[in-house]
Amino acid sequence: MTTVIKEIQQALEEQDIEKVYESYHRFFDHFDPENDLQEMADLATYSVSIGFYEEAKRALLRLTEVEPDEAIWTILLAEILVAEGETDQALSILYDIPETDPDYPSVLVVQSEAYREEGDFDLAEKKLLKAKDLEPDEAIIDFYLGTLLFEAGSFERSAFFLERFLKQNPEETGEEERAQELYVEATLRMGNKEPLEQFIGEESIDGLSSDLLTQMASYESIEGNYEKSLEYYMELLEREPENSEVTLNVIQCLLILKRDEEAKSYAKKWIAFDELNDEAHRILGQIEIATGNQQEGLLELKEAVNLNNDSILNVTSYVEALNDEEEYEESIAFLESLETKEDAVILYLFAKTYEAMEEYSEAFTNYQKAYEAGESSLEFYEDYIRFMIEEGRKEQAKVALQEALKLDPFNPEFIRYSFIFEE
Repeated sequence: MTTVIKEIQQALEEQDIEKVYESYHRFFDHFDPENDLQEMADLATYSVSIGFYEEAKRALLRLTEVEPDEAIWTILLAEILVAEGETDQALSILYDIPETDPDYPSVLVVQSEAYREEGDFDLAEKKLLKAKDLEPDEAIIDFYLGTLLFEAGSFERSAFFLERFLKQNPEETGEEERAQELYVEATLRMGNKEPLEQFIGEESIDGLSSDLLTQMASYESIEGNYEKSLEYYMELLEREPENSEVTLNVIQCLLILKRDEEAKSYAKKWIAFDELNDEAHRILGQIEIATGNQQEGLLELKEAVNLNNDSILNVTSYVEALNDEEEYEESIAFLESLETKEDAVILYLFAKTYEAMEEYSEAFTNYQKAYEAGESSLEFYEDYIRFMIEEGRKEQAKVALQEALKLDPFNPEFIRYSFIFEE
């Protein structure tokens, strides 16, 4: 370890930031190119490792001045610029490095990272493929390709490069664990569980990354294995007890597994650490009602709409709960208070509420307004067509039925209505 690095390390341990900068300035001011070149190179690398990017850039700029033909200093400088989001500047300084330079594959790798940062995955891939052509035995480029393609959503090709990387003794790169997890996740997204089963056989889930666990939990949910999915989500929740998204997934698994009281407990925990989350209040309200606690449920649903009455889910849940309790006047008053009361879904809620109150003229007006406003859910079509038939307005029902059959030609209610019009 060089003298200046020892000084900086000591100052950092003492939490003396002023002394850190003094060491940097003293070294830069007394830099002797003939004797201190390696120390400057070591300082640049060390500075990056501790997050002192400005000092690292300063060191690399001095190195490019002393050794203008050494492309590696420019490449390292470009890497820092990419990390800082200065992709245009990074690409600019790499432009003059010729393809004949022995370090040109590294130029391509940094260019790829710059384009990746800019969201141009196609150009980023082309740069890496060219680097691989120049250095076919360089395993780390397969890793870069695998991670790039994974981020781009090309999971089959990502898995190909990651698998090839893993077969090339990648221990030396330090990326084996990340590559293995990404490979398992990519194959899961392709619907292939075999690599996961092999991997899990070698690892306990507490040693897996949160990203992989999340994908595993999602995969098991899709496959209908909710107990296994819950196991993975619970591990994630143990790592991050105040993660709203994971808590929601735990609750959903518990509800599917008919463990409503446990689901309720987690919904309450969710509100405890995120009391202004309207979704948490809505879900707790729905669970309370489902478990027979109507008044507690209504209070939670009311809190949800108080927090966010722009949410159609909140509004719909609250109004339907009020209507189930035959609190129709309260439903109408609430709907009238909304700024969005002319929206199609809100008009549909007005219509259903007025119909439940047996105020059929108002119900008809709002059903028609909802239809004209573009409400097109299957539930709406079922109610609208039924109501129009009951009210003797078969022509309106017939037009709506034709539209509904295009949405769901096998819907048994729509098929039944079709027979009515054929009679």
